[in-house]
Amino acid sequence: MALRPLLAVCLLAAALCILQVRGSKSSAIDCCEAIKDVRMHVKKVHLLDSYIIQKPEMGCPIAALVLITKAGRGLCYPPDSRWGLALKEALDRRNTLKQRRLRA
Repeated sequence: MALRPLLAVCLLAAALCILQVRGSKSSAIDCCEAIKDVRMHVKKVHLLDSYIIQKPEMGCPIAALVLITKAGRGLCYPPDSRWGLALKEALDRRNTLKQRRLRA
């Protein structure tokens, strides 16, 4: 009879450990593991919210330009592609204009 409470505590502890591992986010989860080779035209910049430049030094497997859509999706592209850099510059220009409007 004394083993039942001990068994219940052990099962509860094991369940909590499993939930802890499943609920924790590692940096690898947020990293791009592959790059898309499909071009996105600069006119589609209105669909984008921001970008992140992913580097291997950040603990990610590859370097990538991660374009964040307004829906919150991360799109992984080559960091040195001409069209990727054009989208990055378009986002920078748009954000600079927004900041100037807010200051005025």
